[in-house]
Amino acid sequence: MSRSVRRSRAIAAVGTVLSALLVGACGGAANGAADGSVTLTFATYGGPYEAAQKQAWIDGFQAANPGIKVLVTGPVDYGKIKAMTEAGNVGWDVVDVNGDYGMESQSKYLTPIDCARVTACATPLRGLTNTRWRIAENTSALTLAYNTDKVSGTPEDWADFFDTAKFPGKRALPKSVGSGALEAALLADGVPADQLYPLDVDRALKKLDTIKKDIVWWETGTQSEQLVSSGEVVMGGIWSPRAYNLAVTSKKPVAIQWNQQMVFGSYLVVPKGGRHTAEAMKLIDWITSPKRNGAISAYYPVGPGTADAKAAADAAMVSWLPSSHLQGSAAQNDAWWDKNLDEVGDGFQTWLQS
Repeated sequence: MSRSVRRSRAIAAVGTVLSALLVGACGGAANGAADGSVTLTFATYGGPYEAAQKQAWIDGFQAANPGIKVLVTGPVDYGKIKAMTEAGNVGWDVVDVNGDYGMESQSKYLTPIDCARVTACATPLRGLTNTRWRIAENTSALTLAYNTDKVSGTPEDWADFFDTAKFPGKRALPKSVGSGALEAALLADGVPADQLYPLDVDRALKKLDTIKKDIVWWETGTQSEQLVSSGEVVMGGIWSPRAYNLAVTSKKPVAIQWNQQMVFGSYLVVPKGGRHTAEAMKLIDWITSPKRNGAISAYYPVGPGTADAKAAADAAMVSWLPSSHLQGSAAQNDAWWDKNLDEVGDGFQTWLQS
C-alpha cells in the first residue's frame, strides 16, 4: 500500500486520546457474544487496500473459523494504540503498521508475537525484519517512476535520477525523512545497497544539495502521482502501488525502474491488553502463512511478506511486485531508524529550511 498515506509517526494529541478511548469502549461491547463467538477488531487503512485484505485473507479466515468474526476498522493511528493500552481499554486486536512500528521503542504497548502459534516468525521476505512484536504482512517499495512523455531514454538507477544534465527537469521525493530520500541519495553517490547503514547523513544531504533546487517534495501519495503524471516533474521516487495505479489503472505515460528499489514492509502487531490474544495470533498466522500470504497480490500490487509465500497473481501483476525484483534492491533498516529518527529528522528539517 502507498506508504505516503501510511508512514505516520506516533504523535498523540488530546483528540487522539479521546478517540482511542471511544474506540476501546465500543470495541469492548463487540468483542464477546452470548453464543460464545469472538469478534476480533482488525485495524487497517481503508480503500482498495482494505478491500484486498478482506478478499485475500479475512473472508477465508471467517469461513474457516465460524466462531470468530473479524471487524475491520481504521484508519491506523499509533497514538491510539498508546492511548488504548495506557487506559487499559484496548479495542484493536490486530493492527497493520509500517516499518517504523513494532520495534523496541514501542514494545511496552505491544504483546510479543507467539511464535509457537505463528509459523512464519522466522521467515520474513528478504529485506524485511520481524521482531518480537511484529511479523511481516506484505511488501512495497520506493521506486524510480518517470514520465515517458518527458524523459528521453530510460533512467537506470538513482545516479540517473540525480543527473539533471542527462535527464533535465524537476524531480519528486518524499518529504518524510524515513521514507527513502536519504538512502536514494547515497545510492546515487555510489554507496552499495548492502552498505547503506549506518547512514552517512552528511554525505546524503551533500548529494541532495546537488539537485535541491530541482526537487519537489511530496507529502501524500496522491500528490506524488499528480506530480509525475502531469509532467510537473519528469521523474520521482514514489511508492510502487502508486506507480502501478498511474501506469496500469489510469494508463498514464509512466514507467518504473526497479533497479535500486527501496523495499519497505508492512507488519502486523497485537496491542498489549487485548481481550482475545490467542485468536489474534490465529488470524496473524492465517495471514502470514506461506500458503496464504501471497493471496493479496491478486487484488492489490504488494508482494508477500513471508519468504516462502508465492504471489497468487497473474504474470502481469507479478511483474509489478517489489518481491519480483529483489535483485539489485535496497532495504530500509528499521532498527537503525528506530534509534536515530528524531536526531536525523531534526537535521533533515534544518537542511530543508536552509
